[in-house]
Amino acid sequence: MNLTSDKLLPGEYLSVLLEGITTVNAAQNPHIDEICLDSRAVRPGSLFFAVPGLKDDGRKHIERAIAAGASAIVFDSDNWSVAPHDSIPQIGVPKLARKISAIAGVFFQQPALKLHVVGITGTNGKSSCAILTAQALEVLGQKSAIIGTLGYGFPGELMPLPLTTPDAISVQRYLANLASAGAQFLCLEVSSHSLDQARTDGVQFGTVVITNLSRDHLDYHQSEAHYRAAKSKLFTDASPTYAVLNVDDDLGRSLQGKTSAKREITYGERRAEVQLTRCVSSPNGLRLQLNIDGETIHVTSPLLGRINGINLTTVAAILHSLGYPGGAIETALQSLEPIVGRLEKLPSGPGQPAVYVDYAHTPDALQQALISLRELTNGRLWCVFGCGGDRDAQKRPLMGAVAERFADQVIITDDNPRNESPALIARQVELGMKRSPAVEHDRRQAIETAIVSAEPQDAVLIAGKGHETEQFYANQIHQFSDREVAAAILGVSRC
Repeated sequence: MNLTSDKLLPGEYLSVLLEGITTVNAAQNPHIDEICLDSRAVRPGSLFFAVPGLKDDGRKHIERAIAAGASAIVFDSDNWSVAPHDSIPQIGVPKLARKISAIAGVFFQQPALKLHVVGITGTNGKSSCAILTAQALEVLGQKSAIIGTLGYGFPGELMPLPLTTPDAISVQRYLANLASAGAQFLCLEVSSHSLDQARTDGVQFGTVVITNLSRDHLDYHQSEAHYRAAKSKLFTDASPTYAVLNVDDDLGRSLQGKTSAKREITYGERRAEVQLTRCVSSPNGLRLQLNIDGETIHVTSPLLGRINGINLTTVAAILHSLGYPGGAIETALQSLEPIVGRLEKLPSGPGQPAVYVDYAHTPDALQQALISLRELTNGRLWCVFGCGGDRDAQKRPLMGAVAERFADQVIITDDNPRNESPALIARQVELGMKRSPAVEHDRRQAIETAIVSAEPQDAVLIAGKGHETEQFYANQIHQFSDREVAAAILGVSRC
């Protein structure tokens, strides 16, 4: 299915796009055929938004956009001015970045109003809950799409994205494409970066969901308080119909009674409207008992690990908020399929250990993955992981401490070192450990060492990359998939 067609571009006059934001001179009110944030994408008929970014300032490229044929320029006027142009309007708007999402919504004819947008935020579990919710809604007869870490599109046919939550224009463009393709629901992963940068400010959410909050992205947010404040914006600044809150999580509990939603729905293992009352984990999957507003349902699922019991409870709460009865929720949850790279068990043969691949790259996510696998493992639990470069360095010793506490054997390896020294990253991980772990910078060799050294009753967790297929070293990108590498070592042709 084509989700990138330019035929969806409706076009609009500049005055209409900026209505309520600033006044447009009637003599300079061009028809806009395209909107963009990158001057390199400008073509005749484009409106170029010139805003400062983390690495570059788009306002420095206004002349390039004009030379490329831009019909109009709208720039962030904070501490900036431009020379007037005879034929092309250049309009200054303060704090422009926070308004682009709404402007893009007008350009694409408010696509979020044509479907029900489920916005899911949290440190961990966003991708799993987005995919599983879309799957569940499909089972219930609702055509459902996804935008997030695993890509954008419909379940089973996702196209890759560079960011969990794309830029403000792309979000509205994807919403328009998906609505045009027949989507009735859209499960949108909402990152803390996107909330802080107002990438979804102009999206009309039907439901907003908090999975959990733990340490992450402090290289960007600088403090846990700022990180928490960014996540909270989805619940206090948007005006959704429903807010789905995890009462097992401190942020979820603190948001009760404080959201801008018309109705709040609670879920978790504590007393809640949707409560997980029993979770039995085995190597074959899960058996759950849920109490949904006084009604008990029983779910058997092929998903693995206690953490997926929590994810399924989140999905149940979302479906409950949408008005589905217990029987429909039970049917939907039992039909859900495992997700690539999310506590995924790879095929293995006799005499080989159980091997799992997971995306866990925060201390809490790694802990939850290891705790989940401990319940499934009779022998030793191995953990192969690393920490990304150019990211929050303070979490590295925390990751080391978690791995040492919850795994029996640990191998530290490289995981997207980017512009940092892999040896330095490994040493910082080791600072959180009481014993010296094995360190193998060659990730392929680290995985092979763990699998070959493990006994048949053991389990090996390969954590950090999950579904990803690339490894980043400085300016080099190498093709690398934990899943494919491990499968080859296990002698499995495909996984």
